[in-house]
Amino acid sequence: SDGDYTVDVSTQDIAGNVATSTLDFTKDTQASTTLVLDDTVINAAEDEAVSVSGVVDDVESTNSITVTFTDKDGTKVIVDNVTINNDGSWEVNNENISSLADGDITVSVSVFDNAGNEAVNTANLTKDTVANVTVDIVDTDDSVINGNGENTNVTINGTAVGVEDGQTVTVTVTDGTNTKTFTALVTDEAYTITGADVSELNDGTLTATATVSDVAGNTATDTD
Repeated sequence: SDGDYTVDVSTQDIAGNVATSTLDFTKDTQASTTLVLDDTVINAAEDEAVSVSGVVDDVESTNSITVTFTDKDGTKVIVDNVTINNDGSWEVNNENISSLADGDITVSVSVFDNAGNEAVNTANLTKDTVANVTVDIVDTDDSVINGNGENTNVTINGTAVGVEDGQTVTVTVTDGTNTKTFTALVTDEAYTITGADVSELNDGTLTATATVSDVAGNTATDTD
């Protein structure tokens, strides 16, 4: 078992003299740390403020933690000299990982105790900072939406790059005073709204604004 040991040695010569000696030592083979991610999906609003934490066991507080964030291309953000608190806890707050590529990020923690044992742990998070949307009011043959039925059957479509299937695109169409709202689901990074009724809107220029959020929480907008 780990702990304190005492070694006693004793011998006797032919004349009967006894020689003894004592040696004390400590056996220490254990060191460990936990690793907790505050968030496992990091969006564009969060990639300059990433926080991780943990608790060490069998590691003296006089030592320090190293935390490394590594992206799929091998690019790293390294945080050295992270303090271990007296209760064994440690934390990294508001770390900027904006230089890392989107995708899987490996977070690793390493610390040595006084005996030279290394405590390591790893966890994975996903960095997703990209979401784009476009919107287009599909032109009629004469590029004018008229009152012979076209204004009750308008098509609005666009792309939603970086947005997962099933996310909702909300499109608002306004004449500057009145507004109509339509929705569609993203499929293969695109969406289509058919049969949009804008007959209640005034004649003149119509403006459509599309808004969508991806699963990571990134929000994109576009206007036509």
